[in-house]
Formats: sequence, structure tokens, C-alpha cells
Amino acid sequence: MAGVPPVTTAYVSIVLAACISVALIVWGWLDRLLPPVLVGAYMLISSYQLFQHVRAGLIAQHPLFRHTCEQQQAGQAYQHNAPLPPHPATKEPWVPV
Repeated sequence: MAGVPPVTTAYVSIVLAACISVALIVWGWLDRLLPPVLVGAYMLISSYQLFQHVRAGLIAQHPLFRHTCEQQQAGQAYQHNAPLPPHPATKEPWVPV
């Protein structure tokens, strides 16, 4: 992600996806087309789910950011010779998948 923190990337993704989804819903509604309305609704729901993960501090559990967060934590542990912090939800050590 070019050095941008995952939380910032998530917020940018949320805002962009919400704007696009609202535009799709409005376009589909005005032209009386069902597929754009359904796609827009799905995007809006997905954006809200990502927002819930960010707000709860569990962005590492979201599928879009899981790999990046694991790499970032592994890099920090390697650079500082410190153990990885426990998983926020389970309080257990990170286990590679």
C-alpha cells in the first residue's frame, strides 16, 4: 500500500465505495434498472462492514487487509526484535495461515 497505513487506506476505500454505491443506486432508481440498485446496495453494505471493522480496531480481521496487517506486524517485529502482539480478538499469538 505504498507506505500508507491500513486504517487510512480503509477510510479512503469506505468513502469512495460509498460515493460510487450511492451514485449507482440513484442511477438505477431513475432509469428503473434493478442491477445497478442491487450492486450499489451490496457495495454500501460492504463499505459499512469495513467501517465497523475499522471502528472496532479489528481491521486485521477484514479479508482486504489481513495480509497487509500481518506483513506490517511481522516487519515491525523483525525490525525491533520484539515478539508479535497478541491477536486483538482472541488474545492469542498470531498463527500463519
